[in-house]
Amino acid sequence: MADLKNISTSTSGVFAKLPIWAKGVIIIGGAYVLYKLGKGVIDTLGLSPEARDQNQEEQGWNQALISDSAKTPPTLTKAQMKQIANKIENLLDGYGTRDADLITTFKNAIKNNSDFAGVNVAFGVRTIEAGRGIGWISGDEKGTLTQVIQEAAAATLSAINADFQKKGIKYRV
Repeated sequence: MADLKNISTSTSGVFAKLPIWAKGVIIIGGAYVLYKLGKGVIDTLGLSPEARDQNQEEQGWNQALISDSAKTPPTLTKAQMKQIANKIENLLDGYGTRDADLITTFKNAIKNNSDFAGVNVAFGVRTIEAGRGIGWISGDEKGTLTQVIQEAAAATLSAINADFQKKGIKYRV
């Protein structure tokens, strides 16, 4: 019993014996972990305004796909839409957007409104590494395709939109 008492008193005094910078690191690190956990719980429960917006946009793309498909059927299968969504995610993820490949992907794959709505439905809500900052502190972008594609250069978005306009696609990125 005496050994347990010595252990508990010796471990409780460890924090007090640390240098001030080490205490600061522990406190800031603990606060960061609590922030990330709290934010994750709020996002998972859909309580944040961003989560509500993403859910509304997802529902809007589902409705758009249904109404656009009734007018003009998509030229892509659901599997192709999923493959294109995955490819776009890979092009946007991490440091530096692959702008030329992004333009080519949209130009070759999206032929009408139904195709674009279907790719948005297939994309859903995803998290990509934003590519700003250093390493694990670079931050992430979470959202639908039309939200996360805003990471691309303005010239890239303009080129995609010009192609959409030429094809008679009503949507813009």
